[in-house]
Amino acid sequence: MMEMYFDTIMLATRAALIRTGIPKIIVEDMPDGSKEFDVLDDMSDGDPVKGAEELPVSITCYLVGNTFILDASLSEEICTTAKVTIAVGRDGRLCGVAKSATGSIPPTILMDMFQVSVTVCKDMIQALGDSLTSKISHNNTHIISKNLYIPQ
Repeated sequence: MMEMYFDTIMLATRAALIRTGIPKIIVEDMPDGSKEFDVLDDMSDGDPVKGAEELPVSITCYLVGNTFILDASLSEEICTTAKVTIAVGRDGRLCGVAKSATGSIPPTILMDMFQVSVTVCKDMIQALGDSLTSKISHNNTHIISKNLYIPQ
């Protein structure tokens, strides 16, 4: 059950760091040799957090019988024999894999999990970026929603 929260935390962390600005600081040399620091309040002058755009997102694949599902409900998760959380970067590279539960995963299904996860994570990253750009431009709220492909 923790995997569901982990996926959400990864997405929220990426969004928060992309939206975070580091304020500009002006340092003035004072006549007495000391320095005075002035932190600017205007965040439009702030710098973005370096590397925030490169943070991966993750998706958890749940093995049920001979197929797998994404974003399982509690009742679906009860039927799960194995789970794999897969982290994917903006460029589609796998950044991390963590298996949980006690069952094994056939190699062909694992490869399908990787392929679907790359597609879904890239779509999530794109949708999040579009939502943040739109929210910044129009100051309104968006919900990220995608139809997910579930292999048979």
